[in-house]
Amino acid sequence: MITILLFLAVSLALLLSACVESDVASDGSESTAENAASDGAAVSGSETVDEPGAERKPIVRLALTDWTGSRLVAVIAEQIIELRLGYPVELVGVGRMSDVLADLEDAELDAILEVWPSTLSEGEQAVIDEGRVMELGPLGPVGQVGWFVPRYVVEEDPTFSNWEGFLSPEATERFATEQTAPRGRFLGIDVSYESVDEQLIDELGLPLVVEYSGSEAASRALLAEAVGRREPILMYWWTPTNEVQHYDLVAVELPKPVDGCPIVAESNDPAVCAYPQDLLFKLGAADLADRVPDVAGFLAAFHLSTEDQLAMITRVEVDEEPLAAVARDWVERNETTWAEWLSTG
Repeated sequence: MITILLFLAVSLALLLSACVESDVASDGSESTAENAASDGAAVSGSETVDEPGAERKPIVRLALTDWTGSRLVAVIAEQIIELRLGYPVELVGVGRMSDVLADLEDAELDAILEVWPSTLSEGEQAVIDEGRVMELGPLGPVGQVGWFVPRYVVEEDPTFSNWEGFLSPEATERFATEQTAPRGRFLGIDVSYESVDEQLIDELGLPLVVEYSGSEAASRALLAEAVGRREPILMYWWTPTNEVQHYDLVAVELPKPVDGCPIVAESNDPAVCAYPQDLLFKLGAADLADRVPDVAGFLAAFHLSTEDQLAMITRVEVDEEPLAAVARDWVERNETTWAEWLSTG
């Protein structure tokens, strides 16, 4: 009898222990899932769950560039597409625009949500004009590529607010480095960028040499160093970006764009005018509307304001908040706005 009672007691203890372990495992897995959601790009509750017998939706592949504003746009779109349209989304790292367009043509990529018109070469523009990819309309923000100096440079010598202030060798020598002296340095980013700074300098007869930093991060570091020492620096940059506000950068006035003044890197014509304003826009694969019409409609309606994008860029680059969390916060705060995009699509 005692043996039976002992057996029952041990069995009950083992059963209670198993239940506790099960509860702990359950709590632990939930915590891990929450951490993964907070660290990743997904909105809480946005995971796609297939209903029994339902056909699995295809993966939507969105281009992910290496600059913050564009990455924010892509992650916001990713979160809404997964949350409300139920498609799994893959963010695909991309580089040259020519490769992006080729992937869109081959439907290896579904969309890129931030394209800068002034950076397109003649061949790349032809791909769009010929309808080999799908135009998805304006993104909203207005960009401006150009030449920038910190405000203290202009305050010390107002002539540097205009390109003509760089005509004098004595003046531009202030911007010289060991590699460019006695000519001043114009800080470019990377030769892969579609820019015409070398042509502009040649055609305008400026005693400047383009020196490429190699990356946006390297240019930011050189800018921070120069500003910290209040040294002159002239560089290729653009807006909307946090750097323009944070370092109080001033755009140098260049000759105004006119008909017949191309800003395309592969053109043989001389480039003697400023970069035009960029009305940022979106592109998709030519068959996007046939394959995933609801996604195509949503992306066509999707847009942000310059102010919204710049505010989010600042939170990521200055306040060092996780990009996915900043995007998720925008999604949560603007449901009324993006719900209309879904109904429009």
